Amino acid sequence: MNSYFGRVNYNYDMKYLFSASIRYDGSSHFAANHKFATFPGVSAGWNMHREAFFEPLSKVVSNLKLRASWGKTGYDNLALENTEGSYEAGKNYAGEAGILNTVLMNRNLLWEETTSTDLGFEAGFLNNRINLSFDAYYKKTTNRLLNENLWSETGFASIKSNFGSLNTKGIEIAVNAIPMQTRDFRWNIDANFSIWRTTIGKLPNNGADKNRTGGGIIFDPKLGKYVEVGGFAEGERFGARFAYQLDGVYSTDEDAANAPYDEGVSSGWLGKGKCAGDAIWRDVDGNGIINSKDMVFVGYIHPDKMGSFNNTFTYKNFTLRIATDFSLGNVIDNHFRAQANANSRNNFATIHDVASSKMWHKPGDIASIPRYDVESDWDNGKRNHGRPSSSTIGFSGGSANTLYIKKGDYLAFREVSLSYPLRAKWLRATKIETLDLTAAVYNLGYWTAYDGLTPEVIGADAGKYSRPRQFIFSVKFTM
Repeated sequence: MNSYFGRVNYNYDMKYLFSASIRYDGSSHFAANHKFATFPGVSAGWNMHREAFFEPLSKVVSNLKLRASWGKTGYDNLALENTEGSYEAGKNYAGEAGILNTVLMNRNLLWEETTSTDLGFEAGFLNNRINLSFDAYYKKTTNRLLNENLWSETGFASIKSNFGSLNTKGIEIAVNAIPMQTRDFRWNIDANFSIWRTTIGKLPNNGADKNRTGGGIIFDPKLGKYVEVGGFAEGERFGARFAYQLDGVYSTDEDAANAPYDEGVSSGWLGKGKCAGDAIWRDVDGNGIINSKDMVFVGYIHPDKMGSFNNTFTYKNFTLRIATDFSLGNVIDNHFRAQANANSRNNFATIHDVASSKMWHKPGDIASIPRYDVESDWDNGKRNHGRPSSSTIGFSGGSANTLYIKKGDYLAFREVSLSYPLRAKWLRATKIETLDLTAAVYNLGYWTAYDGLTPEVIGADAGKYSRPRQFIFSVKFTM
């Protein structure tokens, strides 16, 4: 990286504030004629509470600042091989030594740029006992650095290119308040909330509706016709996901006798039909065939609302802190649970579902979870748990089964801590000036509908990871 940057600040009587900055950044990841790009930014603020006309409101509104900003940033997350290409030795042909071009070069790559506009205010009430911050913003990302798919005749799967744009609108609110305060007691609240929506902007013209790239076709029962969904399409929210709707489990062979033909079943089981314990998939288009066109919308993989709510209580020298945060608006495919119940690769650890009454065990059982087989249902069974899917319409590597897809909304209990600063005469006799004691528990757990280990990992493998609960007692002293 090679950068030049500067900033100018102006302040008039603490009422009117102005700032301007400019960056000239260069990155060796780009070709010589595209290494550098310019990223300017400006901001302004008005401390309205310092105006003479504001005096009558000062007893209620302690301060009020209006602000606005505009700026541009750059993104150069690509490898040098994307610009210059990559070659691999040892690719012999007809007995002769060969070198193979493995990554196509693109010397026309440009910086990915994001332009942001922000309007907001800061306000303090009742002698700043309540402080409120509000921001509304709009971000537009252009020249996105993405892998553009190529025709198979080229011999390459993709090439790094600049195409497409993203538009993000959002609101951020932060509150700091002191609801109660006496000589010995103080209660402080610190909270924030963000909501945003990201949609696909302009895409290269490819002749498709909304210039959709990727995705697939499903049947929309409301419209009564087949529609294109998923992938990237102009005006649509990014990250929509679809899955097969599980409507239950066939209790007996007789119940399964008239099941629709399932195209997603492994080849070794094709034509054998359904039997007791198999999944009942919803035939959305009613054509007697279960395939990807019967998939239904289940949600988005990325949340669009997040925030936190923290309380700090102080009584004399004791301080109790309780911290929580939350996330809303996404779904998670519990890939781990689906693999376990499908006995993936014939060698996957079982979970409690196998012994649960919710799973089908014998003819006549009314169950919500299809049967478990010693033979891998994932590889050569009937795909009762994990369904074949595409990363542009289903979850890449996930179950694509509504049984394992849950809302990713959560409220996390992040911290409970109690601290006490010990100040005693006998400490000074030992030449210890201060002694701070703290007992804390971190990552206590979640309030969530998701049944994996943690709802904080977005994607199909979310069930494999978790934040460890921590119990800490610490002593900090100064001599």
